[in-house]
Amino acid sequence: MKDASLIVAAILCAPACVLPTYEKVDSVEQGTTFDAVERSALGAAGACGLSHMLETECDACIRANCCELAEECGDGTACGEDLLEPISPVADYSTDFDPLLGCMQRDCEQACQVNWGCVGEYSWPTPEEPYSFDVRVVDFAAEPDEPLPDVEVRACEGVDPTCESGQVDRAITDGDGVVNLVVPGGFEGFFAFSGGGYMDTTVQWTEPVQRLDNWIHYELQEEDVAGLALITGVHSDPEQEFDPEAGHLIFRAQNCLPARYLSTDELPQAEVSGVRVEFEPNDGASQVFYTTATGGVSVTLEATSTDGVGGAFGVPARNVSVSFIDDATEREVAEGLVQVRPGAIGFVYMVPRSQP
Repeated sequence: MKDASLIVAAILCAPACVLPTYEKVDSVEQGTTFDAVERSALGAAGACGLSHMLETECDACIRANCCELAEECGDGTACGEDLLEPISPVADYSTDFDPLLGCMQRDCEQACQVNWGCVGEYSWPTPEEPYSFDVRVVDFAAEPDEPLPDVEVRACEGVDPTCESGQVDRAITDGDGVVNLVVPGGFEGFFAFSGGGYMDTTVQWTEPVQRLDNWIHYELQEEDVAGLALITGVHSDPEQEFDPEAGHLIFRAQNCLPARYLSTDELPQAEVSGVRVEFEPNDGASQVFYTTATGGVSVTLEATSTDGVGGAFGVPARNVSVSFIDDATEREVAEGLVQVRPGAIGFVYMVPRSQP
């Protein structure tokens, strides 16, 4: 069995920041404003690929730190097209862009607004017709991950926390731990998991990520959660029990990068550090814990590490409002609801706020 201190970090690998607009940019040399065509002509000499088409500050940083990589992203390349596309969770980048994007995140995060520039500046596609996607359910404690058959998965409208009249689809995982769900085009509800000898859970995103791709859900047994309670000091005895009327919260903070950059060891990386999590109601709940960059659990961290994960125990069993705050600027970058049920775990995956 995997060490309990690593449980939370790996659970959330299931399935912002927009670069500034390119219509007008400031010319440092002239002190005047040019449109994108004029800037292209002015900046092409000595340019690093198409970086001269970006905001002046971002262009300058790329030239200073990522020029060799940017030169490979010239006109007519998929990488060049990616460079000129705003960074957001709905972007679909080619793998050719990854080295340059990683360099931008490492060396030009502020200049190019890589992590948080998309907040409130992008929108999700809204399918006109019902759409389908697969959900794969696995046992985290098994190594390698073991598919879980016979788990009930329900898609539920957010207005019905009980998921009775609001259930829109239901399926039982097959031998590969997979179900296929069909939901309405504008679905923004939550998902409920039960059965198979694992703790009941709910899953909800702050944005409708399921519109874009299939995803994985990791189930925990009660002994896994009990181990985390010991590590965080919430319990002092392995036999100590939780309040049966309360539940638990686990969250993951994602920056503006698309979901395919989650759970990677190299840059670019979608998990983000420096996010403080607050939730209401919190009566009787433990303090929030965060995981370290190496996957351990810490009660001294005051915001996410680059692991982007954390949680709390003894959370009131109801619709819980969760806020994600950039600790450096005190700016709320996302907010959402998660359905917490008695004796169950509510998972909330934070994605930067989209346009109203």
